[in-house]
Amino acid sequence: MNLDPLRDELDAAAAAAGLADARPRPWVLFGSTVLLLHGLRDRIGDVDVFVDPAITRVLRARPGWAVHTPDPADPSFLERRVDGETVHVFGDWTSRDPEVCALQCRATAVLVHGWWCTPLQIIRMHKAMSVAKHCDELGQAKHLPDIAAIDALVAGALFARAALPVEAADAR
Repeated sequence: MNLDPLRDELDAAAAAAGLADARPRPWVLFGSTVLLLHGLRDRIGDVDVFVDPAITRVLRARPGWAVHTPDPADPSFLERRVDGETVHVFGDWTSRDPEVCALQCRATAVLVHGWWCTPLQIIRMHKAMSVAKHCDELGQAKHLPDIAAIDALVAGALFARAALPVEAADAR
């Protein structure tokens, strides 16, 4: 999977919208792709990206991007295929998942292997809330291994920090 063309297109759209050096970040990855970059998954279902709404307007005018509105109560999003992967570009997120704020994801983005990503804490919260809110839907159980993987990573990082001598831990 080579998503470098996607990064190039998102960066070009950000530049065209006058957001190349904007803060918060003009675009950020979300979902399973972030877990893949952290080494917590071997594969992804799709690529989810939160963008500044100005980037959505730029991309809509470019060939290859389709507009989707699966539910009239939800904001529309853009979709296309990049190197065999389905990419979803969101300028906003559904109000049915108020724990996820596209702007907060972009404002708190962290760099992971050259990609701006939503912090794992936000992704974990979303996955846990999805399981809790939709516990009657069998498909939501798909989030449980991701939650466990994030928890194990965090626990490992905390354990590694706790195992350092006090002066080494304070120097970090």
